[in-house]
Amino acid sequence: MRAQSASVIRMVKEASLAEMALTLSSLWSTCVSTMAKNIMKRFDVDGDGEISLEEFQQVMDADEEDEQ
Repeated sequence: MRAQSASVIRMVKEASLAEMALTLSSLWSTCVSTMAKNIMKRFDVDGDGEISLEEFQQVMDADEEDEQ
């Protein structure tokens, strides 16, 4: 009975970890997607859908305060 209980507890923990990983992955993907869209809006000056070297340098030189 004890081994069976431990097995059930282990299965619940693994399911919870899998659900948490899926949730975190989903949240992370959403955050990255939103950030990428914001970067493109702000730094893709010529509107070609790509970040040129000059635009990339602007991204790297940007201060956090500039974003707010």
